[in-house]
Amino acid sequence: DFKMLLVSCFKSLRQSPAVKGLGPRDPKICTPIASLVLGNILASVLEALQTPAFSLVVLKIRKRVFENHMNRKNAAKGESDFDRLDVAELLLDRVLYNVQALAKVFQRSVHKQMFQVQFPTKVREAPKEEPESRQICDEIRDFTCQVLHHELMEVMRSSERSGGWMEEAQDPIAAELATDLYMSHFTLQNTHVSMSISDLLAMANILYRHRKDMLPPDDPKDKLAEVLEEVMTRRQLEKPRKEDGVLITEETAEYHQHGHLWLAQQHGEWHNFRLKARFLETMQRPENEPMFCSISQAPIPSSLAMEQQRSQRDVNLIQKYSIPDKDKSVLERMQLTNEDEPVEVFEHLEEILQQLSGNKKDNDDVKYQITGRSWSDLRIGFSKIQKALQQDIKDGNASSKMRGLVMDLEEGKKIIDFIMKERGLEADFMKYIDKSAQRRWVHYRYLEETSVRNNLILKSRESYTTELKEQVETLQKVLKVAVECACPTRFTMAAAQRSEKISFLRLRRIKQRIRKTKPTPGQKIIDTMGSDENRDSAKLQELKDSIIPIQTFSLNQLESKGVVVRMHDKLPGKTRNHLSFTFQSNGEGFNVQIFLKTTLLKEFQISRDQIEDLEFANKTCASSYADDFVWMNGYRLRRLLTFIVVDNGI
Repeated sequence: DFKMLLVSCFKSLRQSPAVKGLGPRDPKICTPIASLVLGNILASVLEALQTPAFSLVVLKIRKRVFENHMNRKNAAKGESDFDRLDVAELLLDRVLYNVQALAKVFQRSVHKQMFQVQFPTKVREAPKEEPESRQICDEIRDFTCQVLHHELMEVMRSSERSGGWMEEAQDPIAAELATDLYMSHFTLQNTHVSMSISDLLAMANILYRHRKDMLPPDDPKDKLAEVLEEVMTRRQLEKPRKEDGVLITEETAEYHQHGHLWLAQQHGEWHNFRLKARFLETMQRPENEPMFCSISQAPIPSSLAMEQQRSQRDVNLIQKYSIPDKDKSVLERMQLTNEDEPVEVFEHLEEILQQLSGNKKDNDDVKYQITGRSWSDLRIGFSKIQKALQQDIKDGNASSKMRGLVMDLEEGKKIIDFIMKERGLEADFMKYIDKSAQRRWVHYRYLEETSVRNNLILKSRESYTTELKEQVETLQKVLKVAVECACPTRFTMAAAQRSEKISFLRLRRIKQRIRKTKPTPGQKIIDTMGSDENRDSAKLQELKDSIIPIQTFSLNQLESKGVVVRMHDKLPGKTRNHLSFTFQSNGEGFNVQIFLKTTLLKEFQISRDQIEDLEFANKTCASSYADDFVWMNGYRLRRLLTFIVVDNGI
């Protein structure tokens, strides 16, 4: 989270020698952070607007400029003599120029020498910045310092009031990640990320360089390890070696700075990645159950988790309260009578103290107070409370639940004896309780934040349902118009008055002729049910669902269509003339069978995920199927499957 990053920088800056002489309440102490925000973040983003990576943003600006200009009611004096679209183009150029000018102003607010860099000249005398311009830049920097100082000091004061750990509790990133797990599945928009080849190679080098710090040892199913093994470059070993009886002649290596990276920068090629935010839609197998990463706390499919976490198969869509291993007691676990496994002594002792203290909801005061500072004092306190409870139970003044507390106090005395035997320090237990209170407060804030964001999730679901319903209705109208090619009467009358021909009417006659002469298998069945008025809508829908599109092509037909681009090298030439491919719809995918005359040679599935990939990643490439028996072009295969559904459906 960017805010927490600035808070961390501010805390370090207050202790830095660079701010010596400046008071903590002086806004100028934030000058380095203001320089970072203005010069490196805002100015860099505005400057990058003219690069190809932000072409979609420029298109949005263009759309907004044109809409605002075309919706103006009163044109400026003399503007009516020009085409409004031409004027809008000039306005767009001015807006983009102003964006770049604003980036330069932000840079000059940080560095006074940036004026000479931005406006170089061959004249001996360097250009000088106007005093008014310099004053505006200084005011922008001072204003940014004041805003940052006010916000950061407010966070620091909250942190000091809460004992120094409030900033962790205020960090909403955990709740945002949990909320995004749900909200990402209630969107109909596709998320795309554009990255250059040079950035991809540099990122691969960083991951490969630090793989030992990130990847678990001896985990053959780690996804990142598999990706790095496939994408990294290979180099020949000077001396081949043997591993498990296999001769190794090459190894993975980083991409060379003056080789691969230099070539990538010269080419300037970019790649677009479509992020599948709705991963639960298709990843429904057990290995893809959602869980929270034990390191990043981000919601991920279990296949991306560490090996130890993958084996747990624990599906939790809300983070559970847990104690990190580093905060647990260094003492050995203790086996209690009523417990199946040994317990953490400090953790179990804390649970007993929680029962004795009660809760604020029932009573603000502590329920059972214990005085003292040593293990002996705590044991004596347990004994006194235990005797008092036993007397109340005997007199009938206590509920049956108190019997369980009496047994817990007995276990607590045994734990204290065990700790004293192991020479555990009272100070260690107090530190453990203090950290536990901090952790519980942080988790409480997380649950609170998650509860608040639950309303956002419900609103997203409602808007998603509404938007989906509207889109379905719109597509149904489009489908009806495309199938019937109907044209409103006022259009036909207007066309007749002007002696114009409407293409829809011509297409309608063509469709009617094809429907009579070459009906689809599904249409033949529908026609037997009579006219549209006599058809039962329920039976019609049931019939539509029962019709399965299926079509058979010869190998020559698929090759002429450009679908099949290659067959297995060992396939005899005479055999190719007798091969046929049968495509049959199967749910959201397709089942493909390859026959040699009447003998089934191969059978494979084209799943929904693979069909989606044919529209994106595999659109321009040839993918292999049936164990490299056949290679098919992605775009043409996707087109063929669409035609099969259309030509064989209703």
